[in-house]
Amino acid sequence: RDGVYDESLNLKDQTFGKLNHLESILGNVLKQIENAIPLIIMKLRKYLPDKNTQIVLFKPIRSQIVEAYGSLLSFIHGEYLESEWKSMKLPTTQQVSELIQVSVEG
Repeated sequence: RDGVYDESLNLKDQTFGKLNHLESILGNVLKQIENAIPLIIMKLRKYLPDKNTQIVLFKPIRSQIVEAYGSLLSFIHGEYLESEWKSMKLPTTQQVSELIQVSVEG
């Protein structure tokens, strides 16, 4: 039953919820964000030459990414012990926001 959801177990006791697996998944998500943002910005610049328009259109994208990541962190904080989620060394929502900003400016 490897990787299969078992209702009798807590999330952190599920195979897919083990800290090392979760940390790997979140690392991949952050890399995807870091890689996707420059592509989005490139397309905005290609079709919308006005910088102010680009900023206005990108703002809700950035906000939704940061909000979703914040919700995920809150969920992790609720499901795992503080020592467990601290051991994963996950970035804060502010750090994710800054990562996006660096990608935009990059």
